[in-house]
Amino acid sequence: MNKLICLVTAAVLMTAITQAEPAPLTGAYKPGNEEVALTVPRISPKGQPSETKTFVDRRSIAAKAETYLRKAGVNSDKAIIAVLANAWHECKWNPAGKSGSNIGFFQLNRAGGMGRGHSVAKLQQLEYNIAVMTASTSFKDWVKWANKNPETSAGKMAYRFAAKVERCTSSNWDDRQRTADRWYKALKPA
Repeated sequence: MNKLICLVTAAVLMTAITQAEPAPLTGAYKPGNEEVALTVPRISPKGQPSETKTFVDRRSIAAKAETYLRKAGVNSDKAIIAVLANAWHECKWNPAGKSGSNIGFFQLNRAGGMGRGHSVAKLQQLEYNIAVMTASTSFKDWVKWANKNPETSAGKMAYRFAAKVERCTSSNWDDRQRTADRWYKALKPA
């Protein structure tokens, strides 16, 4: 089955599942001359109807984030899903999201975390927020670990990302793990 048929089938299924028009399901990342199908258009949202609508509405934002993450060395579907599951739980993929001193796509903390020294306006820019995250030692260490452990589940990768990179409250780690495993299990082939 070629990629176009897979993408069209995914679009039809998505419309049937959500009763909403999905974002265009096209896109690829080209690390060299080869083309890699993006992971985001192949993730199937399942959950509450309001959450599914938000997922579909913000899918193009997540696809943009994926291209930045791939440039930073996140190469596998599992790892992409792990990172994006964390961002989903942080802000539902809203780059302008703000919760106290936590700002942007990854809710970078300006009071004492990776967001310190950066303006709110800058952290609310998707590319900038991701650039701050991907420049951190903890992110780079996680990418090395994820690349060395491809057999690890998407959920375990998300759990480790939450613990080692996001450093969010430990009570949030299990939800991210479950989301990543659910998304990976439902991932449509490229």
